[in-house]
Amino acid sequence: MGAGLPAKGLTLSAHLSCACRQLAFLPVAREPTLPEGSLINYAPRRRLTMFQNRQQHLFYKNGQLASQIASDHAVTVLSVSNTPLAERRSEGRSDRTSLLAVDLQSSVLNHSRRHSTHALAYTAYGHSKPPHSTAPLMGFTGQRYDDLTNCYLLGNGYRGFNPQMMRFLSPDSFSPFKNRTLNAYGYCMGDPINRHDPSGHIWGKIKDSIGRLGASTTAPSKKTKPDYHEDATTALKTNAELKEKYGYILEHPNAEPKHFKAIAKIPELDNQFTKANDHATNQRKKFEPEDSLPLNIDDRNNTSHLSFDDHLRAEGNRAKRTKYEYRLHNFISRHPPQTKDIPPQTKKTQRYENRR
Repeated sequence: MGAGLPAKGLTLSAHLSCACRQLAFLPVAREPTLPEGSLINYAPRRRLTMFQNRQQHLFYKNGQLASQIASDHAVTVLSVSNTPLAERRSEGRSDRTSLLAVDLQSSVLNHSRRHSTHALAYTAYGHSKPPHSTAPLMGFTGQRYDDLTNCYLLGNGYRGFNPQMMRFLSPDSFSPFKNRTLNAYGYCMGDPINRHDPSGHIWGKIKDSIGRLGASTTAPSKKTKPDYHEDATTALKTNAELKEKYGYILEHPNAEPKHFKAIAKIPELDNQFTKANDHATNQRKKFEPEDSLPLNIDDRNNTSHLSFDDHLRAEGNRAKRTKYEYRLHNFISRHPPQTKDIPPQTKKTQRYENRR
């Protein structure tokens, strides 16, 4: 019989005492002792790595990373319109410069030096192979990849985006009312191909950033604004009252497109408000008792009985109409109509008032 093993036919107390002797000789797992200032970083796929505490200083310009200075190296990023173009890395007495090739998302796809070229690839949410020692500082959508947290710290470090988990690690303070999404942890509302979120708050479309890049590298071109002269002419032909009040503005030498726009928009806004008010009037007649309805219900403004969105839209149309009418009245006060500009029926009225 081997030492420490219970013999056949021993009593229960003998079995327990033998088992206790065996447990006493088992190795005990102890907590690892870590050096002071160490950080433990947990990454997916059961990888547990340990980093020494490093102090880094990040400098930003117009919301874009410009340089990173650490105890053992320094990196300077050259970028145009938030698009990284080159990096210069200094370690001790050695300096190396890398040229960066990016795609429409400003993601770095290739970085090349004098004697070497390296290609990078990403998943839809920006996950790529673990960075090597010569990897560029900038990565997916032109943002800095933090190798300690395996995240992109968007918004100058405001929120960490994990490309492997395809989501943010903390909720957005703007959600759900200011950033157009109900998911406080979602990235670009599930469309990372056509959108990006450099601020960590509100996503934007890729084509918007492309337009800004093109505007900074090419000569500015003036966008032609609509004249509204033809629309104003049509509105005056179909509205006699409008033509009597503002008809002379159409051919006035000091008239501008904003005045033509006001003439064209007033009848359109009147029609929209009339439709909304008629709908509200019919709803009141349908659902309210007849004896509780006012006698002049057809002449009243009943838009307050609409739903909140419809009422807000109707009041917005009224406010726009008031703005356009105020614009035209200002023009009339500065450029009153001449006698030749007044219609015949108005001339008679003016002569009568002059006699009085």
